[in-house]
Amino acid sequence: MTRATIHVQIPRPCGEAWEAMTPTTQGRHCAACQHTVTDFTQRTDAEILALLRQAAGGRVCGRFRAEQLDRALVHAPAAAPRWRAWVLAAAALWGLLPTAARSQELRSTHSGGPVPAGGGRTADLTEQLPNAAVSGNPDVSSDTTRKMPPGGTMAPLYLQHISGRVIEAHSGETMPGVTVRVAGTTVGVSTNADGYYELDAPVGGTLLFSSIGYTNREQPISAASEGKININMSLNEQALSGIVVTTYVRPWYSPRGLWYSIRSLPRRLTGRW
Repeated sequence: MTRATIHVQIPRPCGEAWEAMTPTTQGRHCAACQHTVTDFTQRTDAEILALLRQAAGGRVCGRFRAEQLDRALVHAPAAAPRWRAWVLAAAALWGLLPTAARSQELRSTHSGGPVPAGGGRTADLTEQLPNAAVSGNPDVSSDTTRKMPPGGTMAPLYLQHISGRVIEAHSGETMPGVTVRVAGTTVGVSTNADGYYELDAPVGGTLLFSSIGYTNREQPISAASEGKININMSLNEQALSGIVVTTYVRPWYSPRGLWYSIRSLPRRLTGRW
């Protein structure tokens, strides 16, 4: 069955500031309209659709990011049949059998000696960085292992243990769930319930702070920071609050309707019904 697409719109954004509203369990209470404004900025499309269905056509006041509006919300994917998972697992296992046999053949043929290219054993050269102080700071050290290409050279990398707290700029409240990531890497953590975080990051790098509904922050890492970096984050001004209007867009066809159209085509052409 083809689903109708749902678009969310806020034709008349609320003029009240989100920061001035009273926090509640569902969002914030607006004193001007005496309604609770639900915060949808951190919700997925599937979660938004579920909450709108729970409202059952009633009035909903919500706060959305600009990119969440005026587009089709994506429904949660339907669960795949169990038999399909079994078929995929069997196919993957069948594809691994020749590879395992070839690997065993190479090990038996080249045991104790070099293995030809593409045969499996590769050199894994590593460089263990000694503990070293940076700019007279004994706390800045590194005992991590880094990959070094064969025959190559590597500049020293000094890691610093960084900790701090993320605060909401307007209210002064701590911010849990903020993503803290080292720029250019996949290394990152999230702030805890009290807004604290800690991680190891290279001196000279940059920390990226991001949270849905807030403006991203960047903070360079220097030895002068002494391992403490506290950040204030401000709300993204592009977030809109107001009465939610949902628009249902029916698809131009459905599988059943398309089948009947094709089936009735000869009768339409001949005029015989």
